[in-house]
Amino acid sequence: MVTPLKLRRLHGLFCVYKPLGVHWKLVRDTIETNLLKGNVAPPPALPHKVRFLAEPTGEAGAAASLSAAPVPVLSHHPLVTGPEFQHIRVGVGHRLDAASSGVLGMTSHLILR
Repeated sequence: MVTPLKLRRLHGLFCVYKPLGVHWKLVRDTIETNLLKGNVAPPPALPHKVRFLAEPTGEAGAAASLSAAPVPVLSHHPLVTGPEFQHIRVGVGHRLDAASSGVLGMTSHLILR
């Protein structure tokens, strides 16, 4: 699984083996797609706020008592914020044609949300 920390380390230059008969654009697009598919990490623990909730006493006209309860802050939830990386731009240093195989130098640039 590719975590956001691993994706940050990938920022820069890396090498990939391009097999014979595969176009360099397909290699680049496959790497971009697979890295974005792996853009899922276990969600961090949500921060909590203390909220005071009124508890009714049951008697008419009596004052309600307050109790403190920890409530998660949903603005930090992954379903609200979305994935950390929206797009990964992968560039190719040199282009090998489909009839050749070898090491393909690539660069990556992460675009944060």
